[in-house]
Amino acid sequence: MRRADRRSRTIARAAVALIALLLAACSETKLEETSPDGRYVAEVRAKKWVLDGPAESLWVGERDSIQRVRTLGEDSQWCNRIEWSEDSKSVTFHIEGTGNTATTYVSTMEGGPPVRR
Repeated sequence: MRRADRRSRTIARAAVALIALLLAACSETKLEETSPDGRYVAEVRAKKWVLDGPAESLWVGERDSIQRVRTLGEDSQWCNRIEWSEDSKSVTFHIEGTGNTATTYVSTMEGGPPVRR
């Protein structure tokens, strides 16, 4: 591999790492619940420095590989409760919204987007 190619890859990797760090710094964990078996974690993260209202996202996974599974409607939806199934195979996010609307999203540990119920 040419030296210029290696340098370009190194710069690209550093840029990706910096972007990930900046994105992580722009949100904070609002709620966190560990699964009953202790293997998984579910979180609600909120963007920092938002003036208008809630800007939240739902995250699920093993502690070292948690991933965003859904972004809630900015200014119109927020999550105030996370509930795990007893067998730790699924997690329910209880969502409230403007106009007294309520819904739930269920995410399984098998992957895929959460299902609205």
